[in-house]
Amino acid sequence: MDMSSVTIECPVCATRIEGTADVCGRCQTPHHQDCARFIGRCAVFGCGAFEFGARSVEASVQAAEATIDGASGTFEAVHAAPAALRRDIWERMKASARLLYANPEITAPLLAVLVVINCFLAGLLAGPAKLVVLPLLTILFVARAKGKESTFSHALSLLLQRGLRIVWNVFKANLVFGLLLALGGMISALGISVSTGGGASAGLGLILALLGVLVLFAAVRKYFSYSLVPVIASLGAEEEPGSPLDRSEALFNVAPTQLLYAPFVFGLASIPAIFVAGIAGALFGSSSKGSFLFTMDPAAWVGIALIEAVWLCWSMYLVLYYLEARKVLQASSLPFTPEGF
Repeated sequence: MDMSSVTIECPVCATRIEGTADVCGRCQTPHHQDCARFIGRCAVFGCGAFEFGARSVEASVQAAEATIDGASGTFEAVHAAPAALRRDIWERMKASARLLYANPEITAPLLAVLVVINCFLAGLLAGPAKLVVLPLLTILFVARAKGKESTFSHALSLLLQRGLRIVWNVFKANLVFGLLLALGGMISALGISVSTGGGASAGLGLILALLGVLVLFAAVRKYFSYSLVPVIASLGAEEEPGSPLDRSEALFNVAPTQLLYAPFVFGLASIPAIFVAGIAGALFGSSSKGSFLFTMDPAAWVGIALIEAVWLCWSMYLVLYYLEARKVLQASSLPFTPEGF
């Protein structure tokens, strides 16, 4: 094997490793020896092991099960892409909750922003706020999936650079969904109107009504297939150069049911949150003063916090789905992403 064609980068400093590396004892990720000593633990998010072993770059590649094209002898891949997503809906939900719980320095500020904004103007600013929070969550956690740290200030800077791309693509996705929804509604209404005429027109009306229903189903499917648009757009044209809408559809088609059914599962998960909010309302009452601009009702704060926590889990679910589906498509798989992520 010609090792000159192989490049392994350190997850700490993102530069090439040559000679001897310190390899994580858990996920087998090579680090520069100086970098490993500097941070004191594995830099890969989701691993963080403290045990390292010295190993040459050649041995690291062999341990990573590099595959060689027998005809050309060229290096193909260190990590083969999986054939399918390795998590089901429930497993990814649990992984999302664990990641958020394990990173309070990210979760707590984002949750606080959502709760406070929801208490202003009766929640009218909640939609725009989520269009900011989801990209921030994506930028921060995708950076960690690469073994790098990303601060809120850096993430906000990237968000400002990519803000127009995010807003424009989310607008296009909603426009396509809205047009299909309106078209399906109009065709269905026309079919019902025609069918009431009786006689030969009843058959035509039934056909139109069924056609309208099919268009409505297509609109709903399109809506869910665009679930990943904010995630993809927030990564910028450098990492995702194509159309975020097309890319979202391609990733959606890897496992459609996992994005079609997951929102309903998260909706069911919101029911206990609403129940707890009701108990809080009974305990605290609603005697606290509030207004349209801002509410001071403790029950409202508890309910909003629980519901927004579920929404954050859903957002994390989308990020994890994106990372897994991206590997399946063999498109720019993140190097050394641990199995636990």
